[in-house]
Amino acid sequence: MVARKKETGLEEKILESAFEMTKDESFEGFTTAGIANAAEVSEGTLYNYFDNKKSLIIAVFGFAFKRYYSQLNKHISQYNTLAEKLEGLFEYHLNFFGKTSMIFRLLFVPADKGIGPQAIFTKMFPGYLDFISSMLEEHKDEINSDVNIQYIPLFIIGSIQILIFQSLALGGKLNIEEAIAELRKIISDYLIKKER
Repeated sequence: MVARKKETGLEEKILESAFEMTKDESFEGFTTAGIANAAEVSEGTLYNYFDNKKSLIIAVFGFAFKRYYSQLNKHISQYNTLAEKLEGLFEYHLNFFGKTSMIFRLLFVPADKGIGPQAIFTKMFPGYLDFISSMLEEHKDEINSDVNIQYIPLFIIGSIQILIFQSLALGGKLNIEEAIAELRKIISDYLIKKER
């Protein structure tokens, strides 16, 4: 069997095109043929880089999270306190996954039942957990002493994702901005030391 030649930068172009397609709420055309067309390559070329549609979609999630972390670091670097950084995290996460990109809807696309949350989150979750843990460690002097910060990253990640998933499942009937505002308040009241 002859190894197929891969062009430099083409895999990134395919992933970028597929990621851009997730911004369309209908996911119309989100097929291997549609992705190939958007990337201006043949459908066969996709299979030089990805074994199947499932591996392509998992790679799209990886691409999205890589972009997410890069932009999130820039976004929260403007803040100084933990409360401000958490506020920035919620705002950025909501805009990136809840509004700008509908990528998590890929988990609910009927044609892709083989791609479940576990396949995605086992790859992406550890990096997100490390990111929030590092942020908390950096600001541990601002955290209430009776809080076990080991569980806070899990609580933050889980809460944000549940709200976004519920918003998707309810077809936008959940006011995600209000829900995130309540989450901010709950976490801030519990986590952050109060001035005496």
